Amino acid sequence: MPQTIKVSTPDHIEFEYHVAGIGTRFCALALDHLLQSGLLLCVTIGFAAFEIDVFYDMTALMLVLIFAILFLYFLLFEWLWAGLTPGKKSVGIRVIYEDGRPLDFAGSAIRNILRLADFLPLLYGLGITTMFISHKSQRLGDMAGGTLVVVQRAVRRETYMAPTPRPSADPQPTFGLTKDDRHAALRFLERRMELGYGPREELAVKLARRIAERANYNVAEALQDPEGFLERVARSE
Repeated sequence: MPQTIKVSTPDHIEFEYHVAGIGTRFCALALDHLLQSGLLLCVTIGFAAFEIDVFYDMTALMLVLIFAILFLYFLLFEWLWAGLTPGKKSVGIRVIYEDGRPLDFAGSAIRNILRLADFLPLLYGLGITTMFISHKSQRLGDMAGGTLVVVQRAVRRETYMAPTPRPSADPQPTFGLTKDDRHAALRFLERRMELGYGPREELAVKLARRIAERANYNVAEALQDPEGFLERVARSE
């Protein structure tokens, strides 16, 4: 069974993640290295097409491109894709911080600079050893950066036999709401752009359900558009 961890947000909403195993991470890494090899081959063939004298003049540019492919590939992809690389996306895993936050540039830089140490003495020997020792399957780069590699999963949507149609007037859900409900909704709306798509949707569903149940509001209606419901809660008086 995969290792499961729980992360609690400041609003006391818990997320449950499955930590990616060594086999899954190896498959993702193999795909990424395969793509890197293809890019290196393209660069080599491209520069080989030039005349000899031109080739030597462009050696510096070729070395810069090779460096970028070898050393910036993981850093830039994980930063710009919020913890994903093409290989990770293909096998359904993602890098996040241990508190559930999406990966940023600093975290990506730390974990990938230490990738060189994890590679020692050969073929990620040190990294694999630390993953076996760590109860969260973290390599040295993960430990230093405070990151985890987790399995992405689709958000489970709740279904109802006969959901209540949304009213056309879209009224404000004011009955039974408290100041804490409005504050929780406002906090989510302020932070939602920092969350990855899956955690954002899951948190919206859980928070909307909790507020609707406490306020005696129609839960089925609230969960048809949880973020819209939370926006109306935040605007209510």
